Amino acid sequence: MSRIRIFAALVGAAALVACEKNAVQEITKPISGGAFIRFHNYGVGVPGVNFYANDQKLTAISAVTCTPPTDPKCTAAGIESTTGVAYGSTGNGGNYSMLTPGQYTLTGRIAAATDNGLAVATASTTLVDGKFYSYMLSGIYNSATKTSDGFIVEDVLPTTFDYTKAYVRIVNASVNAPSVSVTSKLQGSTTVVPIGTSVAYKSASQFVTIEPGLTDIAVTAPGQPTVNLIGLNLVGGHVFTLVLRGDATVTTANGLTISGTINR
Repeated sequence: MSRIRIFAALVGAAALVACEKNAVQEITKPISGGAFIRFHNYGVGVPGVNFYANDQKLTAISAVTCTPPTDPKCTAAGIESTTGVAYGSTGNGGNYSMLTPGQYTLTGRIAAATDNGLAVATASTTLVDGKFYSYMLSGIYNSATKTSDGFIVEDVLPTTFDYTKAYVRIVNASVNAPSVSVTSKLQGSTTVVPIGTSVAYKSASQFVTIEPGLTDIAVTAPGQPTVNLIGLNLVGGHVFTLVLRGDATVTTANGLTISGTINR
């Protein structure tokens, strides 16, 4: 039996095309003078984290506004939530952070008061000028060692752009899922479009061009039930990343599912 995650049209649109003015970044030409990265918590059981590049904190959540507005402690340092970026979420509303190109150690560090600042996963990389990246916590959280896994993929965005089309790829962030293949089918159509084939853990397919609209996504792998995402609203003129996450050995809430984010 398929594991099915049903998303109505409006839910899909809300999840992937937020109404906030900063939810979608329009990137229409090559950018120099910086490298761009965003952060995802897809580690099963990983607590809420803040993400760092070296010792620079790049994601955090405000707990409250300053009351009164002139409170010097609050206005000087802010009041930070201990929630952090929760499992299944993307930091900074899905926006990229810009960094000076160079060598970095990226970490996801516990945001809660207990073990605050403890790194659960670490990855070192060189960020190149004008390129885009995603750092993803993955794996299954070990509560004894307080560690998980993580990896970096380059977001190789389309170099030519048709605003009447949607662009989609898949990232495999499930530590115990085999290599997966992914297809899409526009609702009302019989045409099945491949998105990625034999995509291994910690890797990404290339972006492919598809017709926009309500779309059904199917992720298949040898020995695994099909994972479906039904009625995903892919909007023309946008670039989407689909992420397979979760524990392939269970069928509970932590089982395999698909998340979606907008790259631009």
